Amino acid sequence: MTNKIKDILKTHKYLLLSFFLPVLLLEGIVIAEKIQPFGSESFLIVDALHQYLPFFADYQEKLKHMDSMFYSFHAGLGYNFLGLWAYYLASPLNLVIALVPKSMLTMVLSHLYVLKIALCCFTAAFYFRKRRGKDEISIVAFGMAYGLCSYMVGYSWNIMWLDCMVLLPVIFLGLERLINDDKCYLYCISLGLAILSNYYIAIMICITLVIYFVICMILAKGKNFN
Repeated sequence: MTNKIKDILKTHKYLLLSFFLPVLLLEGIVIAEKIQPFGSESFLIVDALHQYLPFFADYQEKLKHMDSMFYSFHAGLGYNFLGLWAYYLASPLNLVIALVPKSMLTMVLSHLYVLKIALCCFTAAFYFRKRRGKDEISIVAFGMAYGLCSYMVGYSWNIMWLDCMVLLPVIFLGLERLINDDKCYLYCISLGLAILSNYYIAIMICITLVIYFVICMILAKGKNFN
C-alpha cells in the first residue's frame, strides 16, 4: 500500500500540487485576515452574508430534520423552497453543512470558498495535463491562473456559481472526447452535474460550448484541407 501511494504521488505530483498549493495559499489568507476559526471574520460579503446565509441555514435545518424540500415557512408567509434550492443550494458539496452545528455554518461556508477555488485550479490543471499528455509544472501555473483569475476572485461571494466553474474544464475535455473519440460519457455527466449545481451559469456554459464546438469544427476542417 505504501509503495502504491508513493507511485501515485510521484506520477501525479504536479496535479496534486495544483490543488494543495491554492489551498495553502488561501488558508494563509484565512489566517492573515482572521477568518473563522482563526478570528471572527468571514469571506461572506454582500448577498452572501445577507441573502445566501439564511438560505443555507434553512437548508441545514431541512437536512438535519428531514423536512419537506418543497416549501418553507421560515420567511414571511412562506416561500417555494424547491425553486430556491434549484438555484442557490443544489451543489452536492453543500451537503457538508448537515454535518456541522448551526453556529459553525458561516465558518464552513467560508472554507467552502477555499475548497471550490482549489478545485477550480485542480480541474483546470487536469484539463491541461490531458491536452499536453504529461504531468509537468506548467499545469500548476495554468491551473492556478484559471482558479485564481479576476472572475473567480471578484465573484467568489456567489458561492453557488463556483461549482460550474469547477466543472467547466472537465466539460471542455468531455466535449473534445466526444468530437475526437466519439465518447460521450464524460461530457454528459459533467454537463449534467453543472446544470444540476446551478442552471444559471450552466446556460452560459451551454452557449460557450456551442461556440467552442463551431471553433473545433472549423479547425478540424482546416486540418483536413491542409
